[in-house]
Amino acid sequence: MLDRTQERRPMESMDPLHRYHEVLCGRLPFTGSESLEPDDPLMDLGLDSLTIVQLIGDLENAFHIDFPDDLVDADTFATVGSLWVVVQGLLTTRDSAAPGEAAVRT
Repeated sequence: MLDRTQERRPMESMDPLHRYHEVLCGRLPFTGSESLEPDDPLMDLGLDSLTIVQLIGDLENAFHIDFPDDLVDADTFATVGSLWVVVQGLLTTRDSAAPGEAAVRT
């Protein structure tokens, strides 16, 4: 996984998983200096209701995606890995959308 001690690079030049981890580490207060693992519970890393709203905004901005309200639930925000699966799905939807469709943010 991602070691937080790695040199920080501009978000746009990072691979998606690295960018995802940077967003999480920038928003969650208890990520520490250790690497994040897929089964790490987000609540143990400091996730609460306000942080969910902030994290959604961070993810939307970092990946140019729209996070649908119906995906904001306990299953999505259970672990580092469960949220990543949802983000990957939104990236796939964004990348496969026909030009001009609403799935792509500007």
